[in-house]
Amino acid sequence: GVVFSARYMGQPVAVKVQELSLQDQDDLDELSVEAVLGASLHHPGLLRTMAASVYAVSGSGGRSGAGHGGGASGVPAAPHHEVHMVMELMPDGNVLNVFRDRPVSDACNLLMAASVAEQVAWALDFLHASCGMLHLDVKGANVLVRLGAGGGPGDVVAKLADFGLTVKRHEASSED
Repeated sequence: GVVFSARYMGQPVAVKVQELSLQDQDDLDELSVEAVLGASLHHPGLLRTMAASVYAVSGSGGRSGAGHGGGASGVPAAPHHEVHMVMELMPDGNVLNVFRDRPVSDACNLLMAASVAEQVAWALDFLHASCGMLHLDVKGANVLVRLGAGGGPGDVVAKLADFGLTVKRHEASSED
């Protein structure tokens, strides 16, 4: 998918747009779970979803109910779904990008990494203990951060994202 910066109800947001073929029902279900959980779970360590929509795009490029025209290239695309999710903006991206160019030996960076780990653990504890859910896709790409102006270890906010593979605890244990 593609992520854009935008404004929603006066606030800066990220808009994730994902195109899926009409046969990708599993992926559509996964994105639906992600949108519903992102909108319904409220915790400072979880990325919030403000709105989501699914459009059925015809082969002529028209979106049902959206009133948009053809594609940028002028070539009609195959019929597909477009999922749009309006989410909280984390302007500094994921932890992989943030820490890629930072020396590990720097004590400030170690403290920042520890703060990120603590915030992710707090979010996971909320999912597990309060919601009875397991996030089955915890990885650096799914931990988004916002760095404060001070640049110190206490100036980082981390949020766990991508709830598409999240399941109830009993569902995960019954698959074993």
